[in-house]
Amino acid sequence: MVAPFVLFNLVFLIFPLGFCIYLSLTDWTMYKPTWQFVGFRNYAELLFSDEVFVKALGNTMYYVVFTVAGVVLLGAAMAVLLNQRLRGIGLFRTVFYFPVVVDWVIVSTVWLFLLEPSIGLINQVLRANALPAQPFFNSRSQAMPLMIGMSIWKGVAYYAIIFLAGLQDVPQVLLEQAQIDGANRWQAFRHVTVPWMAPVTLLVIVLASINALRVFSPMYVITGGGPVNATMTVMLLLYNQSFRYLEMGYGSAIAVVFSALVLVLVLIQRRILSSPENA
Repeated sequence: MVAPFVLFNLVFLIFPLGFCIYLSLTDWTMYKPTWQFVGFRNYAELLFSDEVFVKALGNTMYYVVFTVAGVVLLGAAMAVLLNQRLRGIGLFRTVFYFPVVVDWVIVSTVWLFLLEPSIGLINQVLRANALPAQPFFNSRSQAMPLMIGMSIWKGVAYYAIIFLAGLQDVPQVLLEQAQIDGANRWQAFRHVTVPWMAPVTLLVIVLASINALRVFSPMYVITGGGPVNATMTVMLLLYNQSFRYLEMGYGSAIAVVFSALVLVLVLIQRRILSSPENA
């Protein structure tokens, strides 16, 4: 009965993972028929002499921190708003969730149309009102914050729905008991709702972190990692090394190192957020 699942995991999970680790120890490029075993040379070059990887890793962490913070805080606030019994709230929930279902390529194209420095709609409006045009995605200081804002806009509704499900699962008897004991609405929210939502918050942070660490499409479509590697992320660097420059061995080393970093980050998050001190 379990044989199909075991076979599926072997073919599509265990074997690719093992083969990726093996490739990371070779110098294989796709335009060479053979490759040699080079041990940890790819890892040494990656960790100690590849400035682009260090830059990409820093950009990725910067993107993750602010994107996760944005979707968690705004998602929780939106969930509280969506949990209210207001007229037309069902329609608002539907419209609010729309960016989530739109493909990343379409979202990136629309934002590029709006913020393209030369002919973008936003700069046309600025020029029409005698205001200075902005470089937007051509600026090293503006490109990554714009990527973060775009990602928060697209993804916040998804996490808000998760928060909303958690809010609707809070036992009303606990809230009523808190009110009987003299707690106001804020105190009931702080001492009843927030602790009850701790597992949901952990889930949202982990999911948002993993999704942010895997970011690829907006950087690929809009900037290609520029300007001057200002939006280069690890996933985009992995793609470039493996499928643009055909350096499969080196690209596999990037994949292995980054996978290990993601695992460590998720374990640290789980340990911190599930500790008794945060209960």
